[in-house]
Amino acid sequence: MEPTGRDFDFDGVFDEDYLYFYEQVLTDERSDHEAELVSRLLDLEPGMVEGCQRAPANTTAGAGSRVAPSTVPSLA
Repeated sequence: MEPTGRDFDFDGVFDEDYLYFYEQVLTDERSDHEAELVSRLLDLEPGMVEGCQRAPANTTAGAGSRVAPSTVPSLA
């Protein structure tokens, strides 16, 4: 059976240690810049990737995680 995104232990990876070491680096501005870069490099237009949305900064995945895992469409 192929692993899916649902099998990933987000809480185990993005725990308090992750926040401690990365919350100063993974800012909203950086996330916005990286999302714009990916969009530009993939030549995406608004609305092309339906189902993706920016998640609130206080998600359980922690700082720097701005796309809610359950909303990322499958590429398979």
